[in-house]
Amino acid sequence: MRWLLLSLMFALAFAHAQESANAGKVQKNQPQTSAAKTKAKADKQAGEKNPSITKSAEAEPTPGRREPERAEGQTKAAVGEHRLVFWTIVMAAATALLALIAGGQLGMFWKQLRFMREGVRDARILADAARFSAQATKAQSDALVFSQRAWVSHLDVINHPFQDATVAGIAEKMNGMMFRIRWTNAGHTPAINCTSFSHGMAVDAGTTIPSFGPPGAAAVQPHAPLVPGIIVTSPPCHFFDADIEALRARARRLFIHARIDYEDIFLKDTPRHTEICMEVEFGGLRSDNGQAIFNFNAAGPQNSAS
Repeated sequence: MRWLLLSLMFALAFAHAQESANAGKVQKNQPQTSAAKTKAKADKQAGEKNPSITKSAEAEPTPGRREPERAEGQTKAAVGEHRLVFWTIVMAAATALLALIAGGQLGMFWKQLRFMREGVRDARILADAARFSAQATKAQSDALVFSQRAWVSHLDVINHPFQDATVAGIAEKMNGMMFRIRWTNAGHTPAINCTSFSHGMAVDAGTTIPSFGPPGAAAVQPHAPLVPGIIVTSPPCHFFDADIEALRARARRLFIHARIDYEDIFLKDTPRHTEICMEVEFGGLRSDNGQAIFNFNAAGPQNSAS
């Protein structure tokens, strides 16, 4: 802006100097005009002495009268031309100034536009970084939950014989073998709202693996919160001596189904479970005490965890 003002001042000074020079030229021409006026005055005085000559001179322009008029017209034309040149220079300087100002504004607009583009690009980069950071944070959170959550898993199956035991739904006392499924929390945080159930089924040899549905509410066993490393057992599954003998003779197949439901402390509204279905196989008798040996193998699709 400083350079623009200096340019305008220079243009005005140049125009003023030009006008002063032109005015000097006009002043040089003024003596001739004065001389012409003096001659015209002398002619007038001569006309006053001779009226007839005066009327004749007034009727027809003489060179003495033309010269002053012509000189005066040239003077006025020169002054007008000088003024026109002066204001033309002023307008040119003002136009140049406006052009420079417009150019400066255009440059500022282009610079602002570049800054806006850079700002939008930086905002996009920040948004992408924030999204990647959120994704990384979620991945870390999921990894933390996965590594620290409760994992209740099947530990093993224990079996005990029973004698003269009362079994639900049977009036007389029965003898046989009961199987208990043991669970443990193999995770790093407690499992809460734990419940478990189990039941067994004996089917004829050659029958396909049965499908087990949920038991009644009375057969569901609640558990206290399972801290890591604690062991709990599901309700026992009972098989009578007749079923065991049929298993030894390969006339029947025995299956045990058990499930435990729980929640972890991270996602309390997300249910977790571990479900197993195993077939009981007769493995012979122990040589020291003659007790039966049983093996357990996973069978069917009802083996899952979440």
